[in-house]
Amino acid sequence: MGMDISTLSEILSDGITISQLYDLVREEERSVPLDKKVERLLYDLMLSTNYKGHKYLKDSIIMLVNNEADSESFARYVYPVLGQKYGVNRQSIEKNMRFAIMKIYEQNTEENLLRLLGKPALCSPRPTNAKFVSICAAKLRLER
Repeated sequence: MGMDISTLSEILSDGITISQLYDLVREEERSVPLDKKVERLLYDLMLSTNYKGHKYLKDSIIMLVNNEADSESFARYVYPVLGQKYGVNRQSIEKNMRFAIMKIYEQNTEENLLRLLGKPALCSPRPTNAKFVSICAAKLRLER
């Protein structure tokens, strides 16, 4: 969030209500570009940008949020588009995304997954690539 302490102090000294403050924060959150929101979510999920799957997850989440694809056509649409964009085959995309998701589930507690992604993330075994990306996209759509 871009609001600093002095701005917050000014707002509070002006006698603003909690409801108005909440509205200001929500408005500021809406102004954050989608790619930054996705990066923040993956960062909060402790996924390092060093993994190739990070960029594939980021791009596929953005595609689903923007309704360029859905979970039903995920394998038929997303993998080929990403493969063409990055010059790799769809198997490489799928494998690297699966590895990144595995890392997310290894590095996070159930409480953290629940807090960041909600109840659908607590499935066992861990979700497929399409399911995980759909969960992330649904969360980000709700925040719009």
